[in-house]
Formats: sequence, C-alpha cells, structure tokens
Amino acid sequence: MEDEKLLQQALRYMEIEDYQNAVGILQPLANAGNAIAQERLGVCYYFALGVGIDYSLAVFWFEKSALQDYAEAQTRLGFCYDQGNGVGQDYQTALYWYTKAAEQRHADAQFRIGYFYDKGQGVEKDPQTAVFWYTQSAEQGHSIAQFFLGNCYETGTGVMQDKQKALSLYQKSAEQGYYPARQKLGWR
Repeated sequence: MEDEKLLQQALRYMEIEDYQNAVGILQPLANAGNAIAQERLGVCYYFALGVGIDYSLAVFWFEKSALQDYAEAQTRLGFCYDQGNGVGQDYQTALYWYTKAAEQRHADAQFRIGYFYDKGQGVEKDPQTAVFWYTQSAEQGHSIAQFFLGNCYETGTGVMQDKQKALSLYQKSAEQGYYPARQKLGWR
C-alpha cells in the first residue's frame, strides 16, 4: 500500500515536470521490482528527465518491466530495438515486443506492427496484415493509425478502396491534432 502511494506521488511529480523528485521515488521502487516504476524510470533515462540521457539504462529498465508483462514497457522496448537506441537495431526483436504489447490491446504497439507490415520493415510486406493492425489501433482512437488506415482506404491498399471511409478516418485523426491529417484535409 505504501509503495502504491509512493508511485502515485512520483507520477504526480512527473505530471508537473519535477523529474528529479520523481526519479528519487522511482529508483527504489524500480529496484524493488515495481513494473510501472521500472518503465517510468526507463522513460526518465530515455528522455533525460531528471537524469542524464542513457539509452542503455532505459533499455535495462524497460526490459525489467516488459518481462513482467507490462504492455507500455514492452512497446517502449520494442521501439528501442526498432530505432537501435541502447541496443543494436533488430526489427525481429522489436516485432516480438510490439506483439506482446499488442496482444494486451496496446494501441501504439498495434500501430507499429501495422507499420512494419505496411512498409515491409523486418517482415515481408503484407498490406492486409497492415490494415488489420491499423484497424485494431485506430478503433482505440490512435490518431496516427487512423491516418495510415485512411491512406489504405484512399488508395485501396490492403482493403477495398473507400474514399468516404478514408475521409472519415482523416477527420478523426485531424480532430486529435495529427498534423498530416489536418494537412490532408486542408485544415490550418
């Protein structure tokens, strides 16, 4: 119970951008095995929030959390492998972690799997599989997935062409502030 209160306090510190105090609370919680604290501490190292930037330590904490089946950490760890930050770039390992998170309905992980199949990044290009994953993510309100799925409907890539559906997806994405969707619609 005390750990939960401390974690909530650390998260509040992060919200108000008092990262040094957040790290001071997160570090012992992460050392004690708290998956959320581990992921948040990894974020601090990844983005230099209250500590120096250190991708290797970010990966260390993301992995500890991901191994506890925490979807947010699995997605972040996948992203590290995807980009080659703190580890060697490895699309297969990235896809593994994205898939673990996507199975828990993590919208960003679902989008990233769709992107891999859309672009043939680390997998054979498969437009239908890309549409499947974009749809999973878009249905949860992921603005970038909505935009990419809109592109699929506009061009008929992996799905029957439907310009009205494309327009609807672009509008949903634009309403959330996704700039490329706003541009596509001519919004300012």
